[in-house]
Amino acid sequence: MADNTGILSILECPVCLEYIVPPIYQCDNQHILCSSCYKNQIHCPVCRVKLKGARNLCMEKVSEYILYPCKNEGIGCTIQLRLYEKRAHEWTCHGGRQYKCLGTITGEDDSYCDWTGLREDIDNHIRETHRLLINNSVDGTFNLSASAMVDYKYILFDDRLFCVIIHTDPLRTSCLQKVFTSFFHMFSITCEGENSYAYNVKIEGQDDTFEGFVGKMITSHTDVKDLATKNECFHFMGNKHTFSFEGNIVKV
Repeated sequence: MADNTGILSILECPVCLEYIVPPIYQCDNQHILCSSCYKNQIHCPVCRVKLKGARNLCMEKVSEYILYPCKNEGIGCTIQLRLYEKRAHEWTCHGGRQYKCLGTITGEDDSYCDWTGLREDIDNHIRETHRLLINNSVDGTFNLSASAMVDYKYILFDDRLFCVIIHTDPLRTSCLQKVFTSFFHMFSITCEGENSYAYNVKIEGQDDTFEGFVGKMITSHTDVKDLATKNECFHFMGNKHTFSFEGNIVKV
């Protein structure tokens, strides 16, 4: 594969130092900068002439034929791609980041799973090692129960694997009453499922039905509290930490 490092250095934005992709803006002296930085500049950051909104169509054409590094180059991805391939690759790329198994317990010996691997391998790991924990759903409906303070449930629908995480904390305890606060979040094991599916869920004993989009993958049950502050997961209170819930997943 030809080395195009020299051309890439020409396409480096003088403000953010990132590689420039179209639209590529220039000043009267043909100094180029990326579209994001252009919005915040009045004068050229190199020669200080006033910017007039001119585009460098020649460099935009050149950019279509060179190889750009993946945005995850800094965390291990070594792939170089043309622009038309770059976005699709980066949608699923997580560099060389290692993920832990999502806190599941194996059905064989009830010990915590110590598997680690790439995100694209998590799906196969769960299907092969934790297949007894997967709940198959033909039409997207599910009816499950949470039995621990931190519980994970897997749902297989539309040949995609979804994970439900329920994190429950004791909020207040007295001799007369126990109150728990619970967080319910559903995400796709694979990147392709993010924001492509919606779901609704109703908790046993609760009046409200929560509706939301299948969200982004999280790697720790503590992250679900942060999602609650953004209204990206279901947050509710009750007098017990074990409960049943039912709902439906639909493709959008």
